[in-house]
Amino acid sequence: MNFICKTRDSRRAVCAILAICAILTASAAEAVTPVPATQTIKPPVATQKAPAQASENLVDLEVKLLDGKTWRYSAHRKNYLVLNYWATWCKPCIKEMPDFQALSQNKQISVLGLAYDETEMKELSAFVTRLKVTYPVSQVDVYAPMPKPLTVPKGLPFTLIYAPGGVLLKKVLAPISKAEVETVIAAHRKSKS
Repeated sequence: MNFICKTRDSRRAVCAILAICAILTASAAEAVTPVPATQTIKPPVATQKAPAQASENLVDLEVKLLDGKTWRYSAHRKNYLVLNYWATWCKPCIKEMPDFQALSQNKQISVLGLAYDETEMKELSAFVTRLKVTYPVSQVDVYAPMPKPLTVPKGLPFTLIYAPGGVLLKKVLAPISKAEVETVIAAHRKSKS
Protein backbone atom coordinates (compact mmCIF):
# COMPACT_ATOMS: atom_id res chain seq x y z
CA MET A 1 0.00 0.00 0.00
CA ASN A 2 1.51 3.34 -1.01
CA PHE A 3 0.83 6.46 0.95
CA ILE A 4 1.63 9.74 -0.69
CA CYS A 5 2.44 12.22 2.01
CA LYS A 6 3.31 15.74 1.01
CA THR A 7 4.57 16.89 4.40
CA ARG A 8 6.84 15.49 7.03
CA ASP A 9 4.12 15.78 9.71
CA SER A 10 1.65 13.73 7.69
CA ARG A 11 4.28 10.99 7.23
CA ARG A 12 4.82 10.94 10.99
CA ALA A 13 1.08 10.70 11.58
CA VAL A 14 0.77 7.77 9.18
CA CYS A 15 3.73 6.02 10.82
CA ALA A 16 2.19 6.56 14.25
CA ILE A 17 -1.14 5.13 13.11
CA LEU A 18 0.55 2.10 11.57
CA ALA A 19 2.57 1.54 14.75
CA ILE A 20 -0.58 1.67 16.88
CA CYS A 21 -2.32 -0.80 14.54
CA ALA A 22 0.65 -3.16 14.78
CA ILE A 23 0.64 -3.01 18.59
CA LEU A 24 -3.11 -3.61 18.79
CA THR A 25 -2.90 -6.51 16.37
CA ALA A 26 -0.05 -8.09 18.33
CA SER A 27 -1.82 -7.70 21.68
CA ALA A 28 -5.06 -9.10 20.25
CA ALA A 29 -3.20 -12.11 18.89
CA GLU A 30 -1.71 -12.78 22.33
CA ALA A 31 -5.15 -12.56 23.98
CA VAL A 32 -6.67 -15.24 21.72
CA THR A 33 -6.14 -18.78 22.92
CA PRO A 34 -6.79 -21.40 20.26
CA VAL A 35 -9.22 -24.13 21.28
CA PRO A 36 -8.51 -27.65 20.00
CA ALA A 37 -11.18 -28.95 17.64
CA THR A 38 -11.98 -31.79 20.07
CA GLN A 39 -12.71 -29.42 22.95
CA THR A 40 -16.19 -27.94 23.33
CA ILE A 41 -16.69 -24.51 24.77
CA LYS A 42 -19.45 -24.27 27.34
CA PRO A 43 -21.43 -21.04 27.50
CA PRO A 44 -21.06 -19.04 30.71
CA VAL A 45 -23.52 -19.93 33.45
CA ALA A 46 -25.35 -17.05 35.11
CA THR A 47 -25.54 -18.72 38.51
CA GLN A 48 -23.10 -20.53 40.74
CA LYS A 49 -24.01 -22.76 43.65
CA ALA A 50 -22.27 -23.51 46.92
CA PRO A 51 -19.95 -24.76 48.27
CA ALA A 52 -18.48 -21.32 48.42
CA GLN A 53 -14.84 -20.66 49.00
CA ALA A 54 -14.13 -19.47 52.51
CA SER A 55 -13.20 -16.03 51.16
CA GLU A 56 -16.70 -15.65 49.69
CA ASN A 57 -18.39 -16.14 53.04
CA LEU A 58 -19.57 -13.00 54.78
CA VAL A 59 -17.76 -12.36 58.03
CA ASP A 60 -18.55 -8.72 58.55
CA LEU A 61 -19.98 -5.84 56.58
CA GLU A 62 -20.75 -2.28 57.53
CA VAL A 63 -22.25 0.24 55.08
CA LYS A 64 -23.82 3.68 55.31
CA LEU A 65 -27.43 3.70 54.16
CA LEU A 66 -29.18 6.35 52.08
CA ASP A 67 -30.93 7.61 55.23
CA GLY A 68 -27.56 8.19 56.93
CA LYS A 69 -27.83 5.24 59.31
CA THR A 70 -25.23 2.48 59.46
CA TRP A 71 -26.16 -1.08 58.50
CA ARG A 72 -24.08 -3.81 60.16
CA TYR A 73 -24.14 -7.46 59.19
CA SER A 74 -23.50 -8.40 62.83
CA ALA A 75 -27.10 -7.34 63.60
CA HIS A 76 -28.40 -9.70 60.87
CA ARG A 77 -26.15 -12.77 61.28
CA LYS A 78 -29.04 -14.99 62.42
CA ASN A 79 -31.03 -14.29 59.24
CA TYR A 80 -30.65 -15.27 55.63
CA LEU A 81 -29.20 -12.29 53.77
CA VAL A 82 -30.09 -11.27 50.23
CA LEU A 83 -27.49 -8.78 48.99
CA ASN A 84 -28.55 -7.17 45.70
CA TYR A 85 -26.43 -4.90 43.49
CA TRP A 86 -28.58 -2.70 41.24
CA ALA A 87 -28.66 0.65 39.43
CA THR A 88 -31.30 3.20 38.51
CA TRP A 89 -30.62 2.69 34.78
CA CYS A 90 -30.96 -1.12 35.00
CA LYS A 91 -34.52 -2.12 34.01
CA PRO A 92 -34.20 -5.77 35.19
CA CYS A 93 -32.93 -4.46 38.55
CA ILE A 94 -35.96 -2.25 38.98
CA LYS A 95 -38.29 -5.05 37.92
CA GLU A 96 -37.03 -7.35 40.71
CA MET A 97 -37.29 -4.72 43.49
CA PRO A 98 -40.91 -5.55 44.43
CA ASP A 99 -39.79 -9.15 45.02
CA PHE A 100 -37.02 -7.97 47.33
CA GLN A 101 -39.52 -5.70 49.07
CA ALA A 102 -41.78 -8.72 49.67
CA LEU A 103 -38.81 -10.82 50.89
CA SER A 104 -37.85 -8.08 53.35
CA GLN A 105 -41.18 -8.59 55.13
CA ASN A 106 -40.04 -12.06 56.24
CA LYS A 107 -38.48 -11.79 59.71
CA GLN A 108 -35.93 -14.54 58.87
CA ILE A 109 -34.63 -12.78 55.74
CA SER A 110 -32.65 -9.55 55.62
CA VAL A 111 -32.41 -7.69 52.32
CA LEU A 112 -29.72 -5.11 51.55
CA GLY A 113 -29.75 -3.18 48.29
CA LEU A 114 -26.41 -1.91 47.00
CA ALA A 115 -26.92 0.85 44.44
CA TYR A 116 -23.96 0.55 42.08
CA ASP A 117 -24.78 3.88 40.54
CA GLU A 118 -23.31 7.35 39.94
CA THR A 119 -26.61 9.09 40.71
CA GLU A 120 -26.48 11.81 43.37
CA MET A 121 -27.50 10.55 46.83
CA LYS A 122 -30.53 12.89 47.00
CA GLU A 123 -31.81 11.69 43.60
CA LEU A 124 -31.16 8.07 44.55
CA SER A 125 -33.15 8.48 47.77
CA ALA A 126 -36.05 10.01 45.83
CA PHE A 127 -35.87 7.16 43.30
CA VAL A 128 -36.06 4.52 46.06
CA THR A 129 -38.94 6.36 47.75
CA ARG A 130 -40.84 6.61 44.45
CA LEU A 131 -40.52 2.81 44.05
CA LYS A 132 -41.78 2.31 47.63
CA VAL A 133 -38.61 0.44 48.64
CA THR A 134 -38.37 0.26 52.42
CA TYR A 135 -35.58 -2.31 52.81
CA PRO A 136 -32.11 -0.86 53.54
CA VAL A 137 -30.26 0.60 50.55
CA SER A 138 -26.65 1.77 50.40
CA GLN A 139 -24.88 3.50 47.54
CA VAL A 140 -21.61 1.95 46.43
CA ASP A 141 -19.05 4.40 45.05
CA VAL A 142 -18.28 3.11 41.55
CA TYR A 143 -14.91 4.90 41.55
CA ALA A 144 -13.66 3.87 44.99
CA PRO A 145 -12.53 0.43 46.10
CA MET A 146 -15.38 -1.71 47.38
CA PRO A 147 -15.69 -2.00 51.14
CA LYS A 148 -14.53 -5.46 52.20
CA PRO A 149 -15.83 -8.12 51.72
CA LEU A 150 -17.84 -6.75 48.76
CA THR A 151 -16.62 -7.23 45.22
CA VAL A 152 -17.19 -5.29 42.03
CA PRO A 153 -20.11 -6.88 40.20
CA LYS A 154 -19.41 -8.17 36.71
CA GLY A 155 -22.88 -7.07 35.65
CA LEU A 156 -26.26 -6.06 36.99
CA PRO A 157 -28.44 -7.20 38.58
CA PHE A 158 -26.15 -9.25 40.79
CA THR A 159 -27.51 -10.98 43.88
CA LEU A 160 -25.75 -12.94 46.62
CA ILE A 161 -27.73 -15.16 49.00
CA TYR A 162 -26.15 -15.98 52.36
CA ALA A 163 -27.23 -18.47 55.01
CA PRO A 164 -27.35 -17.44 58.66
CA GLY A 165 -23.76 -17.07 59.81
CA GLY A 166 -22.59 -15.75 56.45
CA VAL A 167 -22.12 -18.86 54.32
CA LEU A 168 -22.62 -18.01 50.65
CA LEU A 169 -25.38 -20.15 49.17
CA LYS A 170 -25.73 -18.71 45.69
CA LYS A 171 -24.57 -15.96 43.32
CA VAL A 172 -26.90 -14.85 40.57
CA LEU A 173 -25.79 -12.57 37.75
CA ALA A 174 -29.29 -12.16 36.32
CA PRO A 175 -32.70 -11.10 37.58
CA ILE A 176 -34.01 -13.29 40.39
CA SER A 177 -37.54 -13.66 41.72
CA LYS A 178 -38.87 -13.99 45.25
CA ALA A 179 -39.78 -17.62 44.48
CA GLU A 180 -36.22 -18.40 43.33
CA VAL A 181 -34.72 -16.90 46.50
CA GLU A 182 -37.21 -18.84 48.63
CA THR A 183 -36.27 -22.04 46.77
CA VAL A 184 -32.58 -21.52 47.58
CA ILE A 185 -33.41 -20.89 51.24
CA ALA A 186 -35.79 -23.89 51.43
CA ALA A 187 -33.12 -26.17 49.92
CA HIS A 188 -30.60 -24.95 52.50
CA ARG A 189 -33.04 -25.50 55.37
CA LYS A 190 -33.81 -28.99 54.07
CA SER A 191 -30.10 -29.85 53.89
CA LYS A 192 -29.72 -28.79 57.53
CA SER A 193 -32.52 -31.06 58.80
